[in-house]
Amino acid sequence: MAAGSKTSSVLRWACAAAAIGAVAGACTVALGWAVDGAVAAFSAHGQLVWLLPVAGLATYGLYRALRLDFSLGTSDVIEAARSSRPVPRALAPAIFLGTCCTLLCGGSVGKEAAALQLGGSVSSWLGPLVGLRDEEFQETFVMCGMAAALSAVLLAPLAAAVFVVEVMHRRISHPARLAAPALSSLTAFAVARLAGAHLVSP
Repeated sequence: MAAGSKTSSVLRWACAAAAIGAVAGACTVALGWAVDGAVAAFSAHGQLVWLLPVAGLATYGLYRALRLDFSLGTSDVIEAARSSRPVPRALAPAIFLGTCCTLLCGGSVGKEAAALQLGGSVSSWLGPLVGLRDEEFQETFVMCGMAAALSAVLLAPLAAAVFVVEVMHRRISHPARLAAPALSSLTAFAVARLAGAHLVSP
């Protein structure tokens, strides 16, 4: 590969990874704010717990309307990435609204798992938008999205990148496939810090 072409490829990957990190990080920040608001509302109005069955039915209906399997979870997002398949784009709004609706009515859901699914979904539609459409790169896209989301939740960018690479159980065949999630993670960390708050309530 010519030096100019190699440099262009590196810049392309860097821009894609940074874009995924920025968008996934911003979406995770928004999820954190929404979750905090839902938890605060429930704390102030405990009687909302009586609406928990309604929240469950509403979330189920949302998944059905978006043509998503209601049992879709983090393990499915990881498996999609391992198989170089895109994560459903509709999962992002579904997991965002479903998580907030459940917490608003006193339900218990993991915010970290929700963020990982959100990040994986965001990366699936953002990758092609920045000019990287190859199926073989889907795994790296999803790794970038998940690392970014976890970084924004935990404010631990390097740990998030390493965790995602480890959980994929894949040998990294090209340095970009390790560097890209790390860059996404660092970008999301910067976005979260600019937002000014930890996103996971103790």
